[in-house]
Amino acid sequence: MHSTNSMLAEQLVSSPGLLSVLHAPAGFGKSTLLTHVRESLEQRGAAVSHVLDVGTGDAPSPWILLDEPAASTLDSDALREALDRAVTSKVGIIIATRHIERLPLARLRADERSVRLGSHQIGISHREAVAAFKKALAKRDAEWLAGLIGGWTVSIPFLVAHARDRDARFDKDGDFLDASGLSAYINEELLADLPVDWVSALRFASIVSTCDRAMLDAIRPDDDLGRHLVSLRRHLPGLVDDRAGETWINPLLRMHLMRQFEQLPRTVRAEALERASVDCARKGREVEAANLIMRVGDADAIAAFVRRSQGLLLWTTAGFDVIRDIVIQADLHGIEEPRLKLLKCTVLMKDGQIAKCERLLENVMPLLAGDEDALRDADEVRATLAIYGCRTVTDEDIARFRQNIFRYGDAAPWKTLILLMQCILSIQRGDLDDASAFIVEAAKQARASGSDYNLLFLDIHATNLALARGDLQRARILLGQARKAWRQKFSSDVGVHTILDALTTSLEFEAGRLSSARVHIRRSTHHMPHVEAWLDIYAAVYEPMARILCLDIGLPATLVSLSAQREALDASGLPRVTRLVSGLEACLRGEALLRAEPGESLGAVPGPDAPTTLWSWQERELFGMAEAYLHLSEGRPDSAAEVLRALIGFAQPRGLFRSCLRAKLLMVAALDRSGDEDGADRTFEKTLLLGERTGMSRVFAEIGGEAVRRRVARSLTAWHNDGTGNPRRIKLLRTLARWGEVAQLPTTPRLTPREADVLAALEQGGIDKLIGRRLGVSEHAVRYHLKNIYRKLGVHDRVGALSRARDAGLLA
Repeated sequence: MHSTNSMLAEQLVSSPGLLSVLHAPAGFGKSTLLTHVRESLEQRGAAVSHVLDVGTGDAPSPWILLDEPAASTLDSDALREALDRAVTSKVGIIIATRHIERLPLARLRADERSVRLGSHQIGISHREAVAAFKKALAKRDAEWLAGLIGGWTVSIPFLVAHARDRDARFDKDGDFLDASGLSAYINEELLADLPVDWVSALRFASIVSTCDRAMLDAIRPDDDLGRHLVSLRRHLPGLVDDRAGETWINPLLRMHLMRQFEQLPRTVRAEALERASVDCARKGREVEAANLIMRVGDADAIAAFVRRSQGLLLWTTAGFDVIRDIVIQADLHGIEEPRLKLLKCTVLMKDGQIAKCERLLENVMPLLAGDEDALRDADEVRATLAIYGCRTVTDEDIARFRQNIFRYGDAAPWKTLILLMQCILSIQRGDLDDASAFIVEAAKQARASGSDYNLLFLDIHATNLALARGDLQRARILLGQARKAWRQKFSSDVGVHTILDALTTSLEFEAGRLSSARVHIRRSTHHMPHVEAWLDIYAAVYEPMARILCLDIGLPATLVSLSAQREALDASGLPRVTRLVSGLEACLRGEALLRAEPGESLGAVPGPDAPTTLWSWQERELFGMAEAYLHLSEGRPDSAAEVLRALIGFAQPRGLFRSCLRAKLLMVAALDRSGDEDGADRTFEKTLLLGERTGMSRVFAEIGGEAVRRRVARSLTAWHNDGTGNPRRIKLLRTLARWGEVAQLPTTPRLTPREADVLAALEQGGIDKLIGRRLGVSEHAVRYHLKNIYRKLGVHDRVGALSRARDAGLLA
């Protein structure tokens, strides 16, 4: 007996004089609940009868428990009168039945003298089901099965017993239903007494997630099956329910019915699946429509579906997994439908095979003549190639994209895609306020159209925007939302996983969490450049990867690795990303020369093959920094400062605080080398403020050379000596203090007089309270001073503090 039924039993026995009807299909534990009620009543000394005496007129027993009353007595007037008399006499009656419609309850229900408990009240809870399955299964399998049973109690013993079998498997095709004996139970206890038409209605309704009468009649237009859904919901409550006007079937029962559906003749199945696909698409359920048509497995059906569903629109409404599966099916069947070739273009683009994508697009264009919708799809493929940054955006690309906005911007299915593209373009151009507005509007459209895939990508774009702003806290929240959505709905989409790991790499690197960044670098770069040809993602992952490689293997080996990456990017048709990596190499060389007081030039600095008006903010940042390094390496710090001022002038008004921080750190080095110490100090103070505000800390160890290193050390010394500062400044300085390559703590820490007293008392031994008594201060004050001592000495406990203090000469 699970706890839900235990509470129900206690509730039932505390309500005498009321008729309680337990109504649920087989398997919800009605008889078990009645047994528990009987045991509870007998423990209380109450008289219990299992027969309703309708013949003598004598007062019945105080409690009457009836389990599936005989059908032959249910229509009699005597039964109705006996029930009425028993309730009037304050007798408690509890009836368990599958067939509530056969009980004469109308008068009692009208007078509110009866209560009905259905399958949702009686069935096992999700939490209890998980607990039951966890005794025999791993947590993940237990959660999955608990979601499948939908509160259907009887399935627990079948599945738990099956799980204990050494060879047990729980597959999504439902083979475990036969092996566990649950299929036999369904056939014998649920389906055996149903009319043939009802079972047929259930079988065809099971091929879709939910359906209404119109959909079922569309699936089987000659059988008039839709009219049976109401009867089925009434007859099998909890297993067949109404949810928002649609009929829902319990997942386990549906799995059993789908297996029966697969036994029908192939022509019957194909016809039903294709009609179901059409109706799902009509209802806006594109993912389900695509999956149904792929189950048909017919070339003509797949081609017709792609034409019906407006081709490329599937990408935004159904997600990449569906597109990829359709393309695979099309290749297997040798389908030459031009719109399918456009879908293949998106698959190649997502796989990072840009050169192949562009060749295929060029070859398919002559086949699209006269097909306006397909030509629009082709324009969107071009726009995506350009806007995602696979190649340099041209004025012609922008003009074409704006023309599409004008032509299709008001069409609901395309509005989200166009807004998404505008968002990406705005982020790359550094117009972050515009990008935020596009994200808000696109999210409204995506929710209205039920596009979970677009909502996932909107969180990804919002994360990218937050990283550009240096808002690491906001980026972390958004990234968590996106990862949760991916895990729940699109976990097989490797491209999305790569994006999430790339953005996490950037986030963790900026926050100085290098170990975590290393983990996500391995996950993301494992797939590059063969997944996600998107400039923002390459920019997010390649800089952290290169800088961490420099720490781990040194600059020469890192440059060799980046050279190999450039060759792979070039081969994939990603020249724009290739130039981005070249710019990163120039910055790494420049920083190395800056730290070593070089006497040689960097040489030519690469740049994108496009006017500056078409640059992304990442290109402005990277190539601006590379140019400044070039000027510094050639002994022209004033020219470097001029370039950096231009970069700051672009980034600061747009809220691109990541670029601002990098440019200002390098500006410190430029001003320092030009002899403007005061200007360098003021600029460095601004970098600290930006670091406090954003949480970006690792760049202090990466950019600015000795000029920045020296000022970090000075700030650490000042903080170490007086321990003052706002919480954000202290947090930043503590982070910087952990990196030996930034600055070392002073060799002789300076303690306040009270801290020196506490340290001396600490050497004498004793707990905090005893030390406080010796010094005449509270225990809380001792702990406060100890905390400051540990910080200044760079230790974490008493033993370390005493050892460090002796080494520094602070103790005799």
